[in-house]
Amino acid sequence: MSYTILSAQWGNDEATSVVAVTEEVGAVALSQADTPEEWQNFLEWYARGNTVTNIVIPDPVPRTISDRQFFQQLAVLNVITQQEALDAVRTGAIPAALQALIDALPEPARFPAEMLISGAVEFRRNHDLVEYVRQALGWTSEQIDQLWRDAHDL
Repeated sequence: MSYTILSAQWGNDEATSVVAVTEEVGAVALSQADTPEEWQNFLEWYARGNTVTNIVIPDPVPRTISDRQFFQQLAVLNVITQQEALDAVRTGAIPAALQALIDALPEPARFPAEMLISGAVEFRRNHDLVEYVRQALGWTSEQIDQLWRDAHDL
């Protein structure tokens, strides 16, 4: 089947596949090897001067970051102060912004959350409390993933 291609992104570094947005079916993967008829259609579209953008694949999200990385990145983002980050790492003091989020939890969940925030030496991206903090801060999943990536690089 030939598709009416609206836009395309390279699917790999070798330029042998694309992800095309089509009028008929939305996004579709096309490759030299797997879809020769559609690939020819793509080549004709491309030859008419249409451009193909590069796919930007984000770095993987680390599963864990250290407490130092976590609190330092929160300070970089101005969610907490630098002094609160230092105090959290040195003594386990919970920064005010995080304490406010903990205080909003139902009573049975507060103590475990305080223990985690004040005593953890690493934080797991997939922990339920991370999702709660993400929602409470009004962040997207991509924003919290980026926090983990940036913190990991510190």
